[in-house]
Amino acid sequence: MDEQMKIIYIEILERFNKIIWTHKIHLCQANIYLSKKKKQNQILLVFSVLVSASAITNIFKWLPETVIVPLMAFLALTLTYFTTKYKAENLEKKAADSERFAAVMHDLRNKYAGFLSDIKA
Repeated sequence: MDEQMKIIYIEILERFNKIIWTHKIHLCQANIYLSKKKKQNQILLVFSVLVSASAITNIFKWLPETVIVPLMAFLALTLTYFTTKYKAENLEKKAADSERFAAVMHDLRNKYAGFLSDIKA
């Protein structure tokens, strides 16, 4: 391999490394989105259970009704807030987009690897 070909090889190798990192970063980002979505679902589950009338009456039956009614209203408003907020984030779509882009980068990485092999040959 002559000197000019070595320079080209090094430049392509640097781009290859950037593609590898981009691929890994997008896979990690997809995992972050999915774990965040799982946590959001758990929060919504807890508030949904707490808002149900039977749960409130059984858990807080020792409290007077003047406390239970505002507590119920507060929990219902909190559930509505989190439901609206989490639907707006649309983390499942973001995770799918990150995974799709990671797949594109993976294909590109394979093409670069083949190209680098051809240069070396």
